[in-house]
Amino acid sequence: MSESTIVEGAAKPDYYEVRITMTRKNIDEEDYQTFDYEEKVFQEKESAIEFLQKKYDKEREKSEMYRDTKDRGTVQVGWIYKFENRDWSHDGEPWDQADWVQVYAIHASVVLA
Repeated sequence: MSESTIVEGAAKPDYYEVRITMTRKNIDEEDYQTFDYEEKVFQEKESAIEFLQKKYDKEREKSEMYRDTKDRGTVQVGWIYKFENRDWSHDGEPWDQADWVQVYAIHASVVLA
């Protein structure tokens, strides 16, 4: 995990949210397909980091995930973890998996009262 950007004078977030989009493709296919989505909420940033370190503790190919900006630039918004996976639901056949991971600092406020 890389250090996040700290905005001077910003209030401490109410909580942190980890969002993971899980994609897969068979070994002989070109395109990935989304097969699951996971959200976890943590009170402290350190807990979110610890969760991700445990989830992706094995050797994983890790690359930065970017979003395009209006001025045709890019900004890093997360990480992609790639690895081979297999389980009983696919008769033990392996697939390539890529998990797209983002961590958000959430400042909650009431919008309907």
